[in-house]
Amino acid sequence: MSSVAAAALGDNLHIFGVYQNTKDPNQGTFIMHNSTPGGGTWAGWDTVEGGAHPEGSAAEPLDVAAGIFGDRIYLATRWNPTSHIAVNFSEDGTNWSGWRIPQYDIDPNIDPPDLQFGATAALAPVGNHLYVFAPSVVPNKDGLLNVWVY
Repeated sequence: MSSVAAAALGDNLHIFGVYQNTKDPNQGTFIMHNSTPGGGTWAGWDTVEGGAHPEGSAAEPLDVAAGIFGDRIYLATRWNPTSHIAVNFSEDGTNWSGWRIPQYDIDPNIDPPDLQFGATAALAPVGNHLYVFAPSVVPNKDGLLNVWVY
């Protein structure tokens, strides 16, 4: 069972969840999307980006977070089995930019060598930046779980 994420862009309300595609339930789970222009009539559930995965990955989505920044819907999703986060965006909820795994520099004295996440990400726009927050699943050298910020 997936939690849902919601974001309002213009007059449209968009909701997202991780579910089996009802059109083909034997294909596994996908990030599914539904929208309404005013809360009365819903477009119907469909896969985000045709069920695409991050490049070079056969992973399945674990969860999804949604937010609005600069007239776009942004999604952040953890992918099983690696628990890495990939982000995607769209101006209309139909045409998506493609899943990208954020690149980061790791300091071997501070950060764990393989950044994995233990819970759903959060998205927050501030000024000209969109921040992605997620709790690490691997403790740092001091035994603490860090919150990763991108």
